[in-house]
Amino acid sequence: MKNLIKINIHLDPDYVTGFCDGEACFFVNFQKSSERRTGWGVRAGFSIGLHEKDKRLLELIKSYFGVGEIFKHSKNAYQYRVTSLKELTDVIIPHFLKHPLITQKRADFEFFKQVVCLMNQRKHVTTEGILQILNIKAAMNYGLSDALKAAPFRFFQILAQLLDQLLNSKAFLIPIELQDLSMLRVVS
Repeated sequence: MKNLIKINIHLDPDYVTGFCDGEACFFVNFQKSSERRTGWGVRAGFSIGLHEKDKRLLELIKSYFGVGEIFKHSKNAYQYRVTSLKELTDVIIPHFLKHPLITQKRADFEFFKQVVCLMNQRKHVTTEGILQILNIKAAMNYGLSDALKAAPFRFFQILAQLLDQLLNSKAFLIPIELQDLSMLRVVS
């Protein structure tokens, strides 16, 4: 039988950031929801997935941040995940502001931070906010999923109607990032 020695390890914040530069993911998910007025729910999150042999490192990272959960992700993998808006706002985002990422992941973090800000302003429960978040998500990670691109006709029809209303109204100033969404117009 092996003698195991329990070692108390405290992770350095810059190590955590460096590790996250290579292994972490900032994500924004859309879920179709009949319970939402817009028909869509939005969830933002931060995750790190590792092989089961490295689960202890996920536990150390969870302990470092003091938030989130570890889940069995697949047969041989675990995932550390933070999806609470409060925890993302109060813990995860401040960490990466104080200890910045240095790879392309930094751009994803900046987009992610914008989405969390919009969600804190409750914009994700409005059609206009969903449109803004969808536009930001398109620039993150790998862009829009095939499923989201093939989202039900009605979702894009609503977005196109909203865009028409905004473009034809003199009461609204349209941010440049929303003007490009006129391509979503659905022809029936």
